[in-house]
Amino acid sequence: MAVKKILTIISLIIVIIIMVLLNLIILLRVKHYPQVELELVKIKEYYIYGRTFNIKGFLDKKISKEDITNVALVLNNGHENIYINTIYEITKQQITFRISDEINNGLLLDKLPVGEYFILLNVIYRNKDSKFYTLQNETSYNNLNYYTLNKNNKTNHIKISFINEKKNPYALSFLHLTIKDINMPYHIYDIVIDPGHGGHDSGAVVNDVYEASTVLEIALQLEEELTQAGFKTKLTRYGDYNPGGAWIDPYWEEGRVNLPHNVKAKYLFSIHLNSAPYRMTKGGVEIYAPNNANLTLASSLASNIVQYAKTTYSPNHFNKRDNGVYIRTFNSDDIQESINDAKRRHYEPYDVTLDTTYHYIIRESGGIITKAYVDGRNKRYKPNNYYNSNIGVEAYLIELGFMVNYYDLHNLIHNKRSYAIGIKEGIIKYLNNEKSPSRVVNK
Repeated sequence: MAVKKILTIISLIIVIIIMVLLNLIILLRVKHYPQVELELVKIKEYYIYGRTFNIKGFLDKKISKEDITNVALVLNNGHENIYINTIYEITKQQITFRISDEINNGLLLDKLPVGEYFILLNVIYRNKDSKFYTLQNETSYNNLNYYTLNKNNKTNHIKISFINEKKNPYALSFLHLTIKDINMPYHIYDIVIDPGHGGHDSGAVVNDVYEASTVLEIALQLEEELTQAGFKTKLTRYGDYNPGGAWIDPYWEEGRVNLPHNVKAKYLFSIHLNSAPYRMTKGGVEIYAPNNANLTLASSLASNIVQYAKTTYSPNHFNKRDNGVYIRTFNSDDIQESINDAKRRHYEPYDVTLDTTYHYIIRESGGIITKAYVDGRNKRYKPNNYYNSNIGVEAYLIELGFMVNYYDLHNLIHNKRSYAIGIKEGIIKYLNNEKSPSRVVNK
């Protein structure tokens, strides 16, 4: 009996110690918090696109526009606040906010130092009061996992999650970030290169020159260039086959759309050669970018391909946004054709609008951010595993030149590596000039 009593006492002591330690952990986590208000910020949308994080929501509190001097999201690590440039409006006495209107121009995750953070909303009132509010998840999404670009086989793993903390007698919800420096996992990649077509799908053919084989050669050289520059890179295909399988379905498990997501790539570059039903006296480069995106990277790709491959910008003016840069969305004819196809194949039409990105490789790689919609209702294709994802791969379709233009065709045959170098330099120069306007440290 004495032994049993002693074991019971020891068990109680262990339980008490565990409870004390857990309370200490919670106290340590909230010890350096700014004083937070009881009103909650409701998050209606949050996502990662490419390498940036964006968040949209509103403060569930009636506030007069005249009482506010500034609103900003803040990363708090207990020692300092990192203020994120935030766009906000006050309408109907409610603060609504977002980090950016451009899907690839939010909080640059690769620039954040290792540590643990909570995102709060800071409201500065006209009477100089500075108040902080916690964030509550009102979406159907939970944790996000992100890996920064490879550096000497190292990466930062970033976990973004909502956690609930009880601060008696109130329950608060915090948006939590943990950033850890780890070895680059073998299955994680920075960039996926997609050589267009392949297998039975040869793409355009001019004078026995096949688009599929030409872009594969350029993609393999691009992979070599990017690997030497320190990026971890993967191709959607390494031979004369189609990653969509026998039926050329890009939504197979290892197809063109799913593969970049499977390896958690930040960027996807789909390489193609342009064509036309007639001979062209002038050809050139066309970069197709996502809708509602910042076009700095697209412009860098176009200008550097022109410089290094000694080519020109495309003379095409349709959907043009800058020299060699284009955004193609559905037009009214495309929408009607989408509806007609649904009727022919007996499925509910997709919700396609005039701002839906047209090229599937860009649209379907971006999840909800680029309005991906292939959900399996059209039995011609498997469902896109990531159509409803709030993590999107930043994708670009690169038309290197026109096969029906003599100079372009000659250049593409004889100077393949110069096109690969141009793409690589476009990426590197963009990253080197990348600014981080989204954060200011206030110590």
